[in-house]
Amino acid sequence: MVAVFVAKDLGIPAHDTFLPVNAACKRPPLALDKVRFVGDMVAVVVAETKAAAVDAVELVDVDYDPLPSVTDPELALAPDAPLQFQELGSNIAAGEREADDTDVLADAEVVVRARIDNQRMAVVPMEGNAIAVIPAGGAPAEGTEVAGEFETTIYVSTQMPHAFQSLVTGVFPDMPADRVRVIAPHVGGGFGGKAGLVAEHSVTIAAARKIGRPVKWIETRSENLIAMPHGRAQVQYVEMGLKRDGIITGLRCRMIGDTGAYAGFGGVLPMQTTYAMAQGVYKIPKISYSAAAVLTNTTTVGAFRGAGRPEAAAFLERIMDIAAAELDIDPVELRRHNLLEGDIFPYRTVVGTTYDSGDYAAPLKKNCWSWRTIRRCGPSRRSGGRMGTYVSWALALVCMSRSPAVVAGRNTALSPCMTTARRPSRWARPGTGRGTRLRSRCWCRTRSASRWTRSRSYSRTPLWCHAAAAPAARDRCRWAETR
Repeated sequence: MVAVFVAKDLGIPAHDTFLPVNAACKRPPLALDKVRFVGDMVAVVVAETKAAAVDAVELVDVDYDPLPSVTDPELALAPDAPLQFQELGSNIAAGEREADDTDVLADAEVVVRARIDNQRMAVVPMEGNAIAVIPAGGAPAEGTEVAGEFETTIYVSTQMPHAFQSLVTGVFPDMPADRVRVIAPHVGGGFGGKAGLVAEHSVTIAAARKIGRPVKWIETRSENLIAMPHGRAQVQYVEMGLKRDGIITGLRCRMIGDTGAYAGFGGVLPMQTTYAMAQGVYKIPKISYSAAAVLTNTTTVGAFRGAGRPEAAAFLERIMDIAAAELDIDPVELRRHNLLEGDIFPYRTVVGTTYDSGDYAAPLKKNCWSWRTIRRCGPSRRSGGRMGTYVSWALALVCMSRSPAVVAGRNTALSPCMTTARRPSRWARPGTGRGTRLRSRCWCRTRSASRWTRSRSYSRTPLWCHAAAAPAARDRCRWAETR
């Protein structure tokens, strides 16, 4: 065994994973006075071999005083709910509420309501996180002619190497950005889960600097399921007002985003991308929208495939189906009556999002025949009578930029694309009218974790690290190889 470190030994400041949510809720990479979710790291062991590290971590003995916990974001809002951070006075890490108290449903003849649980999801990329850190005095970085050209070289499985470098130098201010080299080899799938600087990354960097030797950490699958930031995790209360002929008169949304234990940035997506897409492709004259990001004793929440936009499509299309059933109107016809169409583009929605172009009626007309055929013929024998039918729309934000054209601080320089059921999505290229079919390109650019580690050659004898975690997480095989 080489060393055992706890929080005070490494001295890593608490930091956000990616986007800041609340300064009072930043996560210490190694827990200090309290562990807030199953798997919260408390110590790291460095040893000569993996077997020695695993054996040593089993000897780590931590005295825990049980505290009340809350894992449901709605229950976390209760006045008597256990507080994650006492200084906040509540479990709300962030929130927004409409200043105008106007009732957007006042002129509706019919109001339909729904509580929609867009459940928490594990990102589960084909390969988990992996990082190798070569500190000053370590082996030369690949492709450099002189050893020490960079003070630190980091090989990391990340979606955003430039943002990763900025986050690293923010956490470790004594590391100049021009002396830190970040290399992103084959990522092995990201899907939002590999955005930012997670606690394991900063612990690996600090450990390498502490011992002055290269350190590598590779995430196991069981560890990935509870350590990598999760996605979705929204509870949506939606009310839609309509006339009896099916014309939408207003929409009221009350959203709860689960941030997890340390205010993960996914908890504020209801206030950002979900809000930006709340109107969808429909003519909705009035929208009232409020949201809260709530702390719970669970894995932190980040981004996953669309990062808040699919959640908007889900609640909007679900409430449209409920409205169609209540009014006894064909779901396709209800959507057709309310589509944005005509010479209105570029169009600014009620919530401030700008659509540069769109012809939503055309794909609906082209594809609704297949939906109606399936519905008329009924479920196929192959499906065992269990196949459902649906029609839905989704808009994807192709580009987002901070610009003076904002409403209440929200982004509005957005370009949409559209997709209908049973058809491939298309990225819209503003100004061209053309697009490219969406592909998950990482599927053809992945390697197994073991193959990736063998493809890099680091000098020196391998060391192995294993980290002790909060109770009920002993199956998390936290280890890192150092060379």
